[in-house]
Amino acid sequence: ALLIPVLTVLLGILTPKDAFSPFADSIIFLFLGAFLLAESMQKHGWDKRIALFILTKTSFLRSFTRVSFVFALLSFLLSMWVSNSATTAMLCPIALGVCRAMDEGKQNSLGDQNRTFLLLLVAYSSSIGGIGTPVGSPPNLIAMSMLEKHSHPISFFEWVAIGLPLAIVMFLLSFAVLSFLFRRKSGDVKDLHLLSAYFEKQRAALGPLKKSELQVLGCFVFAVIFWTLPGMLTLLFPTDNFVVLLNARLSPAVVALLAGSLLFFLPVDADDTRNLSASDLQKIDWSTILLFGGGLALGKMLSDSGLASQLGSLVFGIFPVSSNLFFIFAVALALLFTEVASNTASASIFLGILFGILPLPLGTESLGIVLAVTLATSYGFMMPIATPPNAIVFGTGEVHLNKMIASGFFLNILGLILLFVAFEVFGILRYL
Repeated sequence: ALLIPVLTVLLGILTPKDAFSPFADSIIFLFLGAFLLAESMQKHGWDKRIALFILTKTSFLRSFTRVSFVFALLSFLLSMWVSNSATTAMLCPIALGVCRAMDEGKQNSLGDQNRTFLLLLVAYSSSIGGIGTPVGSPPNLIAMSMLEKHSHPISFFEWVAIGLPLAIVMFLLSFAVLSFLFRRKSGDVKDLHLLSAYFEKQRAALGPLKKSELQVLGCFVFAVIFWTLPGMLTLLFPTDNFVVLLNARLSPAVVALLAGSLLFFLPVDADDTRNLSASDLQKIDWSTILLFGGGLALGKMLSDSGLASQLGSLVFGIFPVSSNLFFIFAVALALLFTEVASNTASASIFLGILFGILPLPLGTESLGIVLAVTLATSYGFMMPIATPPNAIVFGTGEVHLNKMIASGFFLNILGLILLFVAFEVFGILRYL
């Protein structure tokens, strides 16, 4: 990622100012602020407390199917705000603990099918949840940045209005597919009293709700409100001067950094220890931020050099831009590419190429293609190397490669169909 701007300058493609400017894009700082909030949630155990609070409810412990659905839902919801790798890394040990707790009684032994079902649910749900909000996955922010540069900005609220319904439908489809593939033979597991004791023990270890957790909650709620409020008010009062001022001053990046920075000032005990300290900055996922900046630099290089339009004509020239075949081919190609490359790199390359050939300014149809390709780069379900969640659950040794490929293949097909139906058949963008 760092070599991209260096080489573009050395080869005379871009000036130093143009080559390095993507690393100072406002979207980078939106991601940085979101990482600060996520780090505080993990540091003070707020994410785990939420998970265990829900998992200790007896109504969810009546069958293994319900337990699995709750795990999937937690993974889905958390990954909307925390990185999918962090979400999976947090929930995977708890899921393995469930398996161990069940195996303490012979009558409750889960079996390989149920283990695979539970772990794949956690991994896939975290990838799917990431498309629901702009901060859930790097490709989302790359698309927002490129759209803004091409005079077609999308607000935080507008992204949620598009991405969240699609994420919910894909989440339900993934649960249904995995249930069909792995639960039909193994059946359900009942008599789950051992799980209740396991979750209660885990929850008791966290102790009572702490001041630091309340501070994290307050900053998180502040961020969510002011990420979505300007967009909602714009829909209701598009010409109101106060609303226009609010949108100009409270950009998503400003809100994210304000909420994240507050955590460095809030004391959590009598020793004046702060919620976040300078040492916590070292734990931020800087590699992703740099990869993200490199992706934006790559997109700028493709656009400014003219390579994007040439590649677009070469790769996509066989189909008219306005045709359904072009939509299907572009989304399918992005989906397959992301199985062997990071979703950040996939989004940067494919969006860069698309903006080189799509007619500007973007119409509703072209915007649909851009968003569909962006979402498709988060649908890496087949291979362990496709996403960090896949790699994490595969690394447990409980998920066989052939099962991940089989289930991922079906979900990739369903994901492609869902995007086509949503954008081309129902025209989801028309409802904004």
